Amino acid sequence: MYSILLMRSADVLESDLTTKARIRDTAMQLFAAEGVAASSLRAVARAAGVSAGLVVHHFGSKQGLIRAVDEAVLARINAALSEVPIEGSGDPLAGRAEVVAAFLRGQPALCDYLGRALSERTEASAELLHRLFAFAARDERLIAAGVLRAETDPFWRAMHQVILVVGPLLLRPFIERELGGELLDEDNVTRWTRARTDLLKHGLYTETPANVRRGARAV
Repeated sequence: MYSILLMRSADVLESDLTTKARIRDTAMQLFAAEGVAASSLRAVARAAGVSAGLVVHHFGSKQGLIRAVDEAVLARINAALSEVPIEGSGDPLAGRAEVVAAFLRGQPALCDYLGRALSERTEASAELLHRLFAFAARDERLIAAGVLRAETDPFWRAMHQVILVVGPLLLRPFIERELGGELLDEDNVTRWTRARTDLLKHGLYTETPANVRRGARAV
């Protein structure tokens, strides 16, 4: 069900692939492949098959083009996650995991862009991370629905969720070397998202008898 909803979101976003949108998506692909700093407006224009003047007409500057790419990234993430119901009888975390897995498989250029852009440590990449963090920090509905624990540190509650998604994208070549396969292959990305959900739901450490004894002595 969630994969169908995700396809509907993608259809809405891509239904009107205007010249401006085509330039933006070409820029995303070029930035992902060559790096944001290394890619000029002229290179984007060549890749999109348009004039450099048309790129400037639509976006004003390279910074304007980067902002447009980032807006598209955030809009696609928001559209995907907004399809997952929070209330109801189902498990919203499992639903979000399914949506995230399908999203990552279906948006390879976006994943490559996130990994490349955030590794460059520029003002633009800092702003992108800030906006991803701000998006994750808007978790009032999840808290109200009892999905998130309200007593956890609000900064790290949001930041951990960002890191657990973008961290593997940043380290992707090294992870794939250890994994022995493509991170975004269906089996691997499903394994990744399920492991992340399990970590978020259940934690990593078990309360051993030694820990219980230490806690009892502390009381």
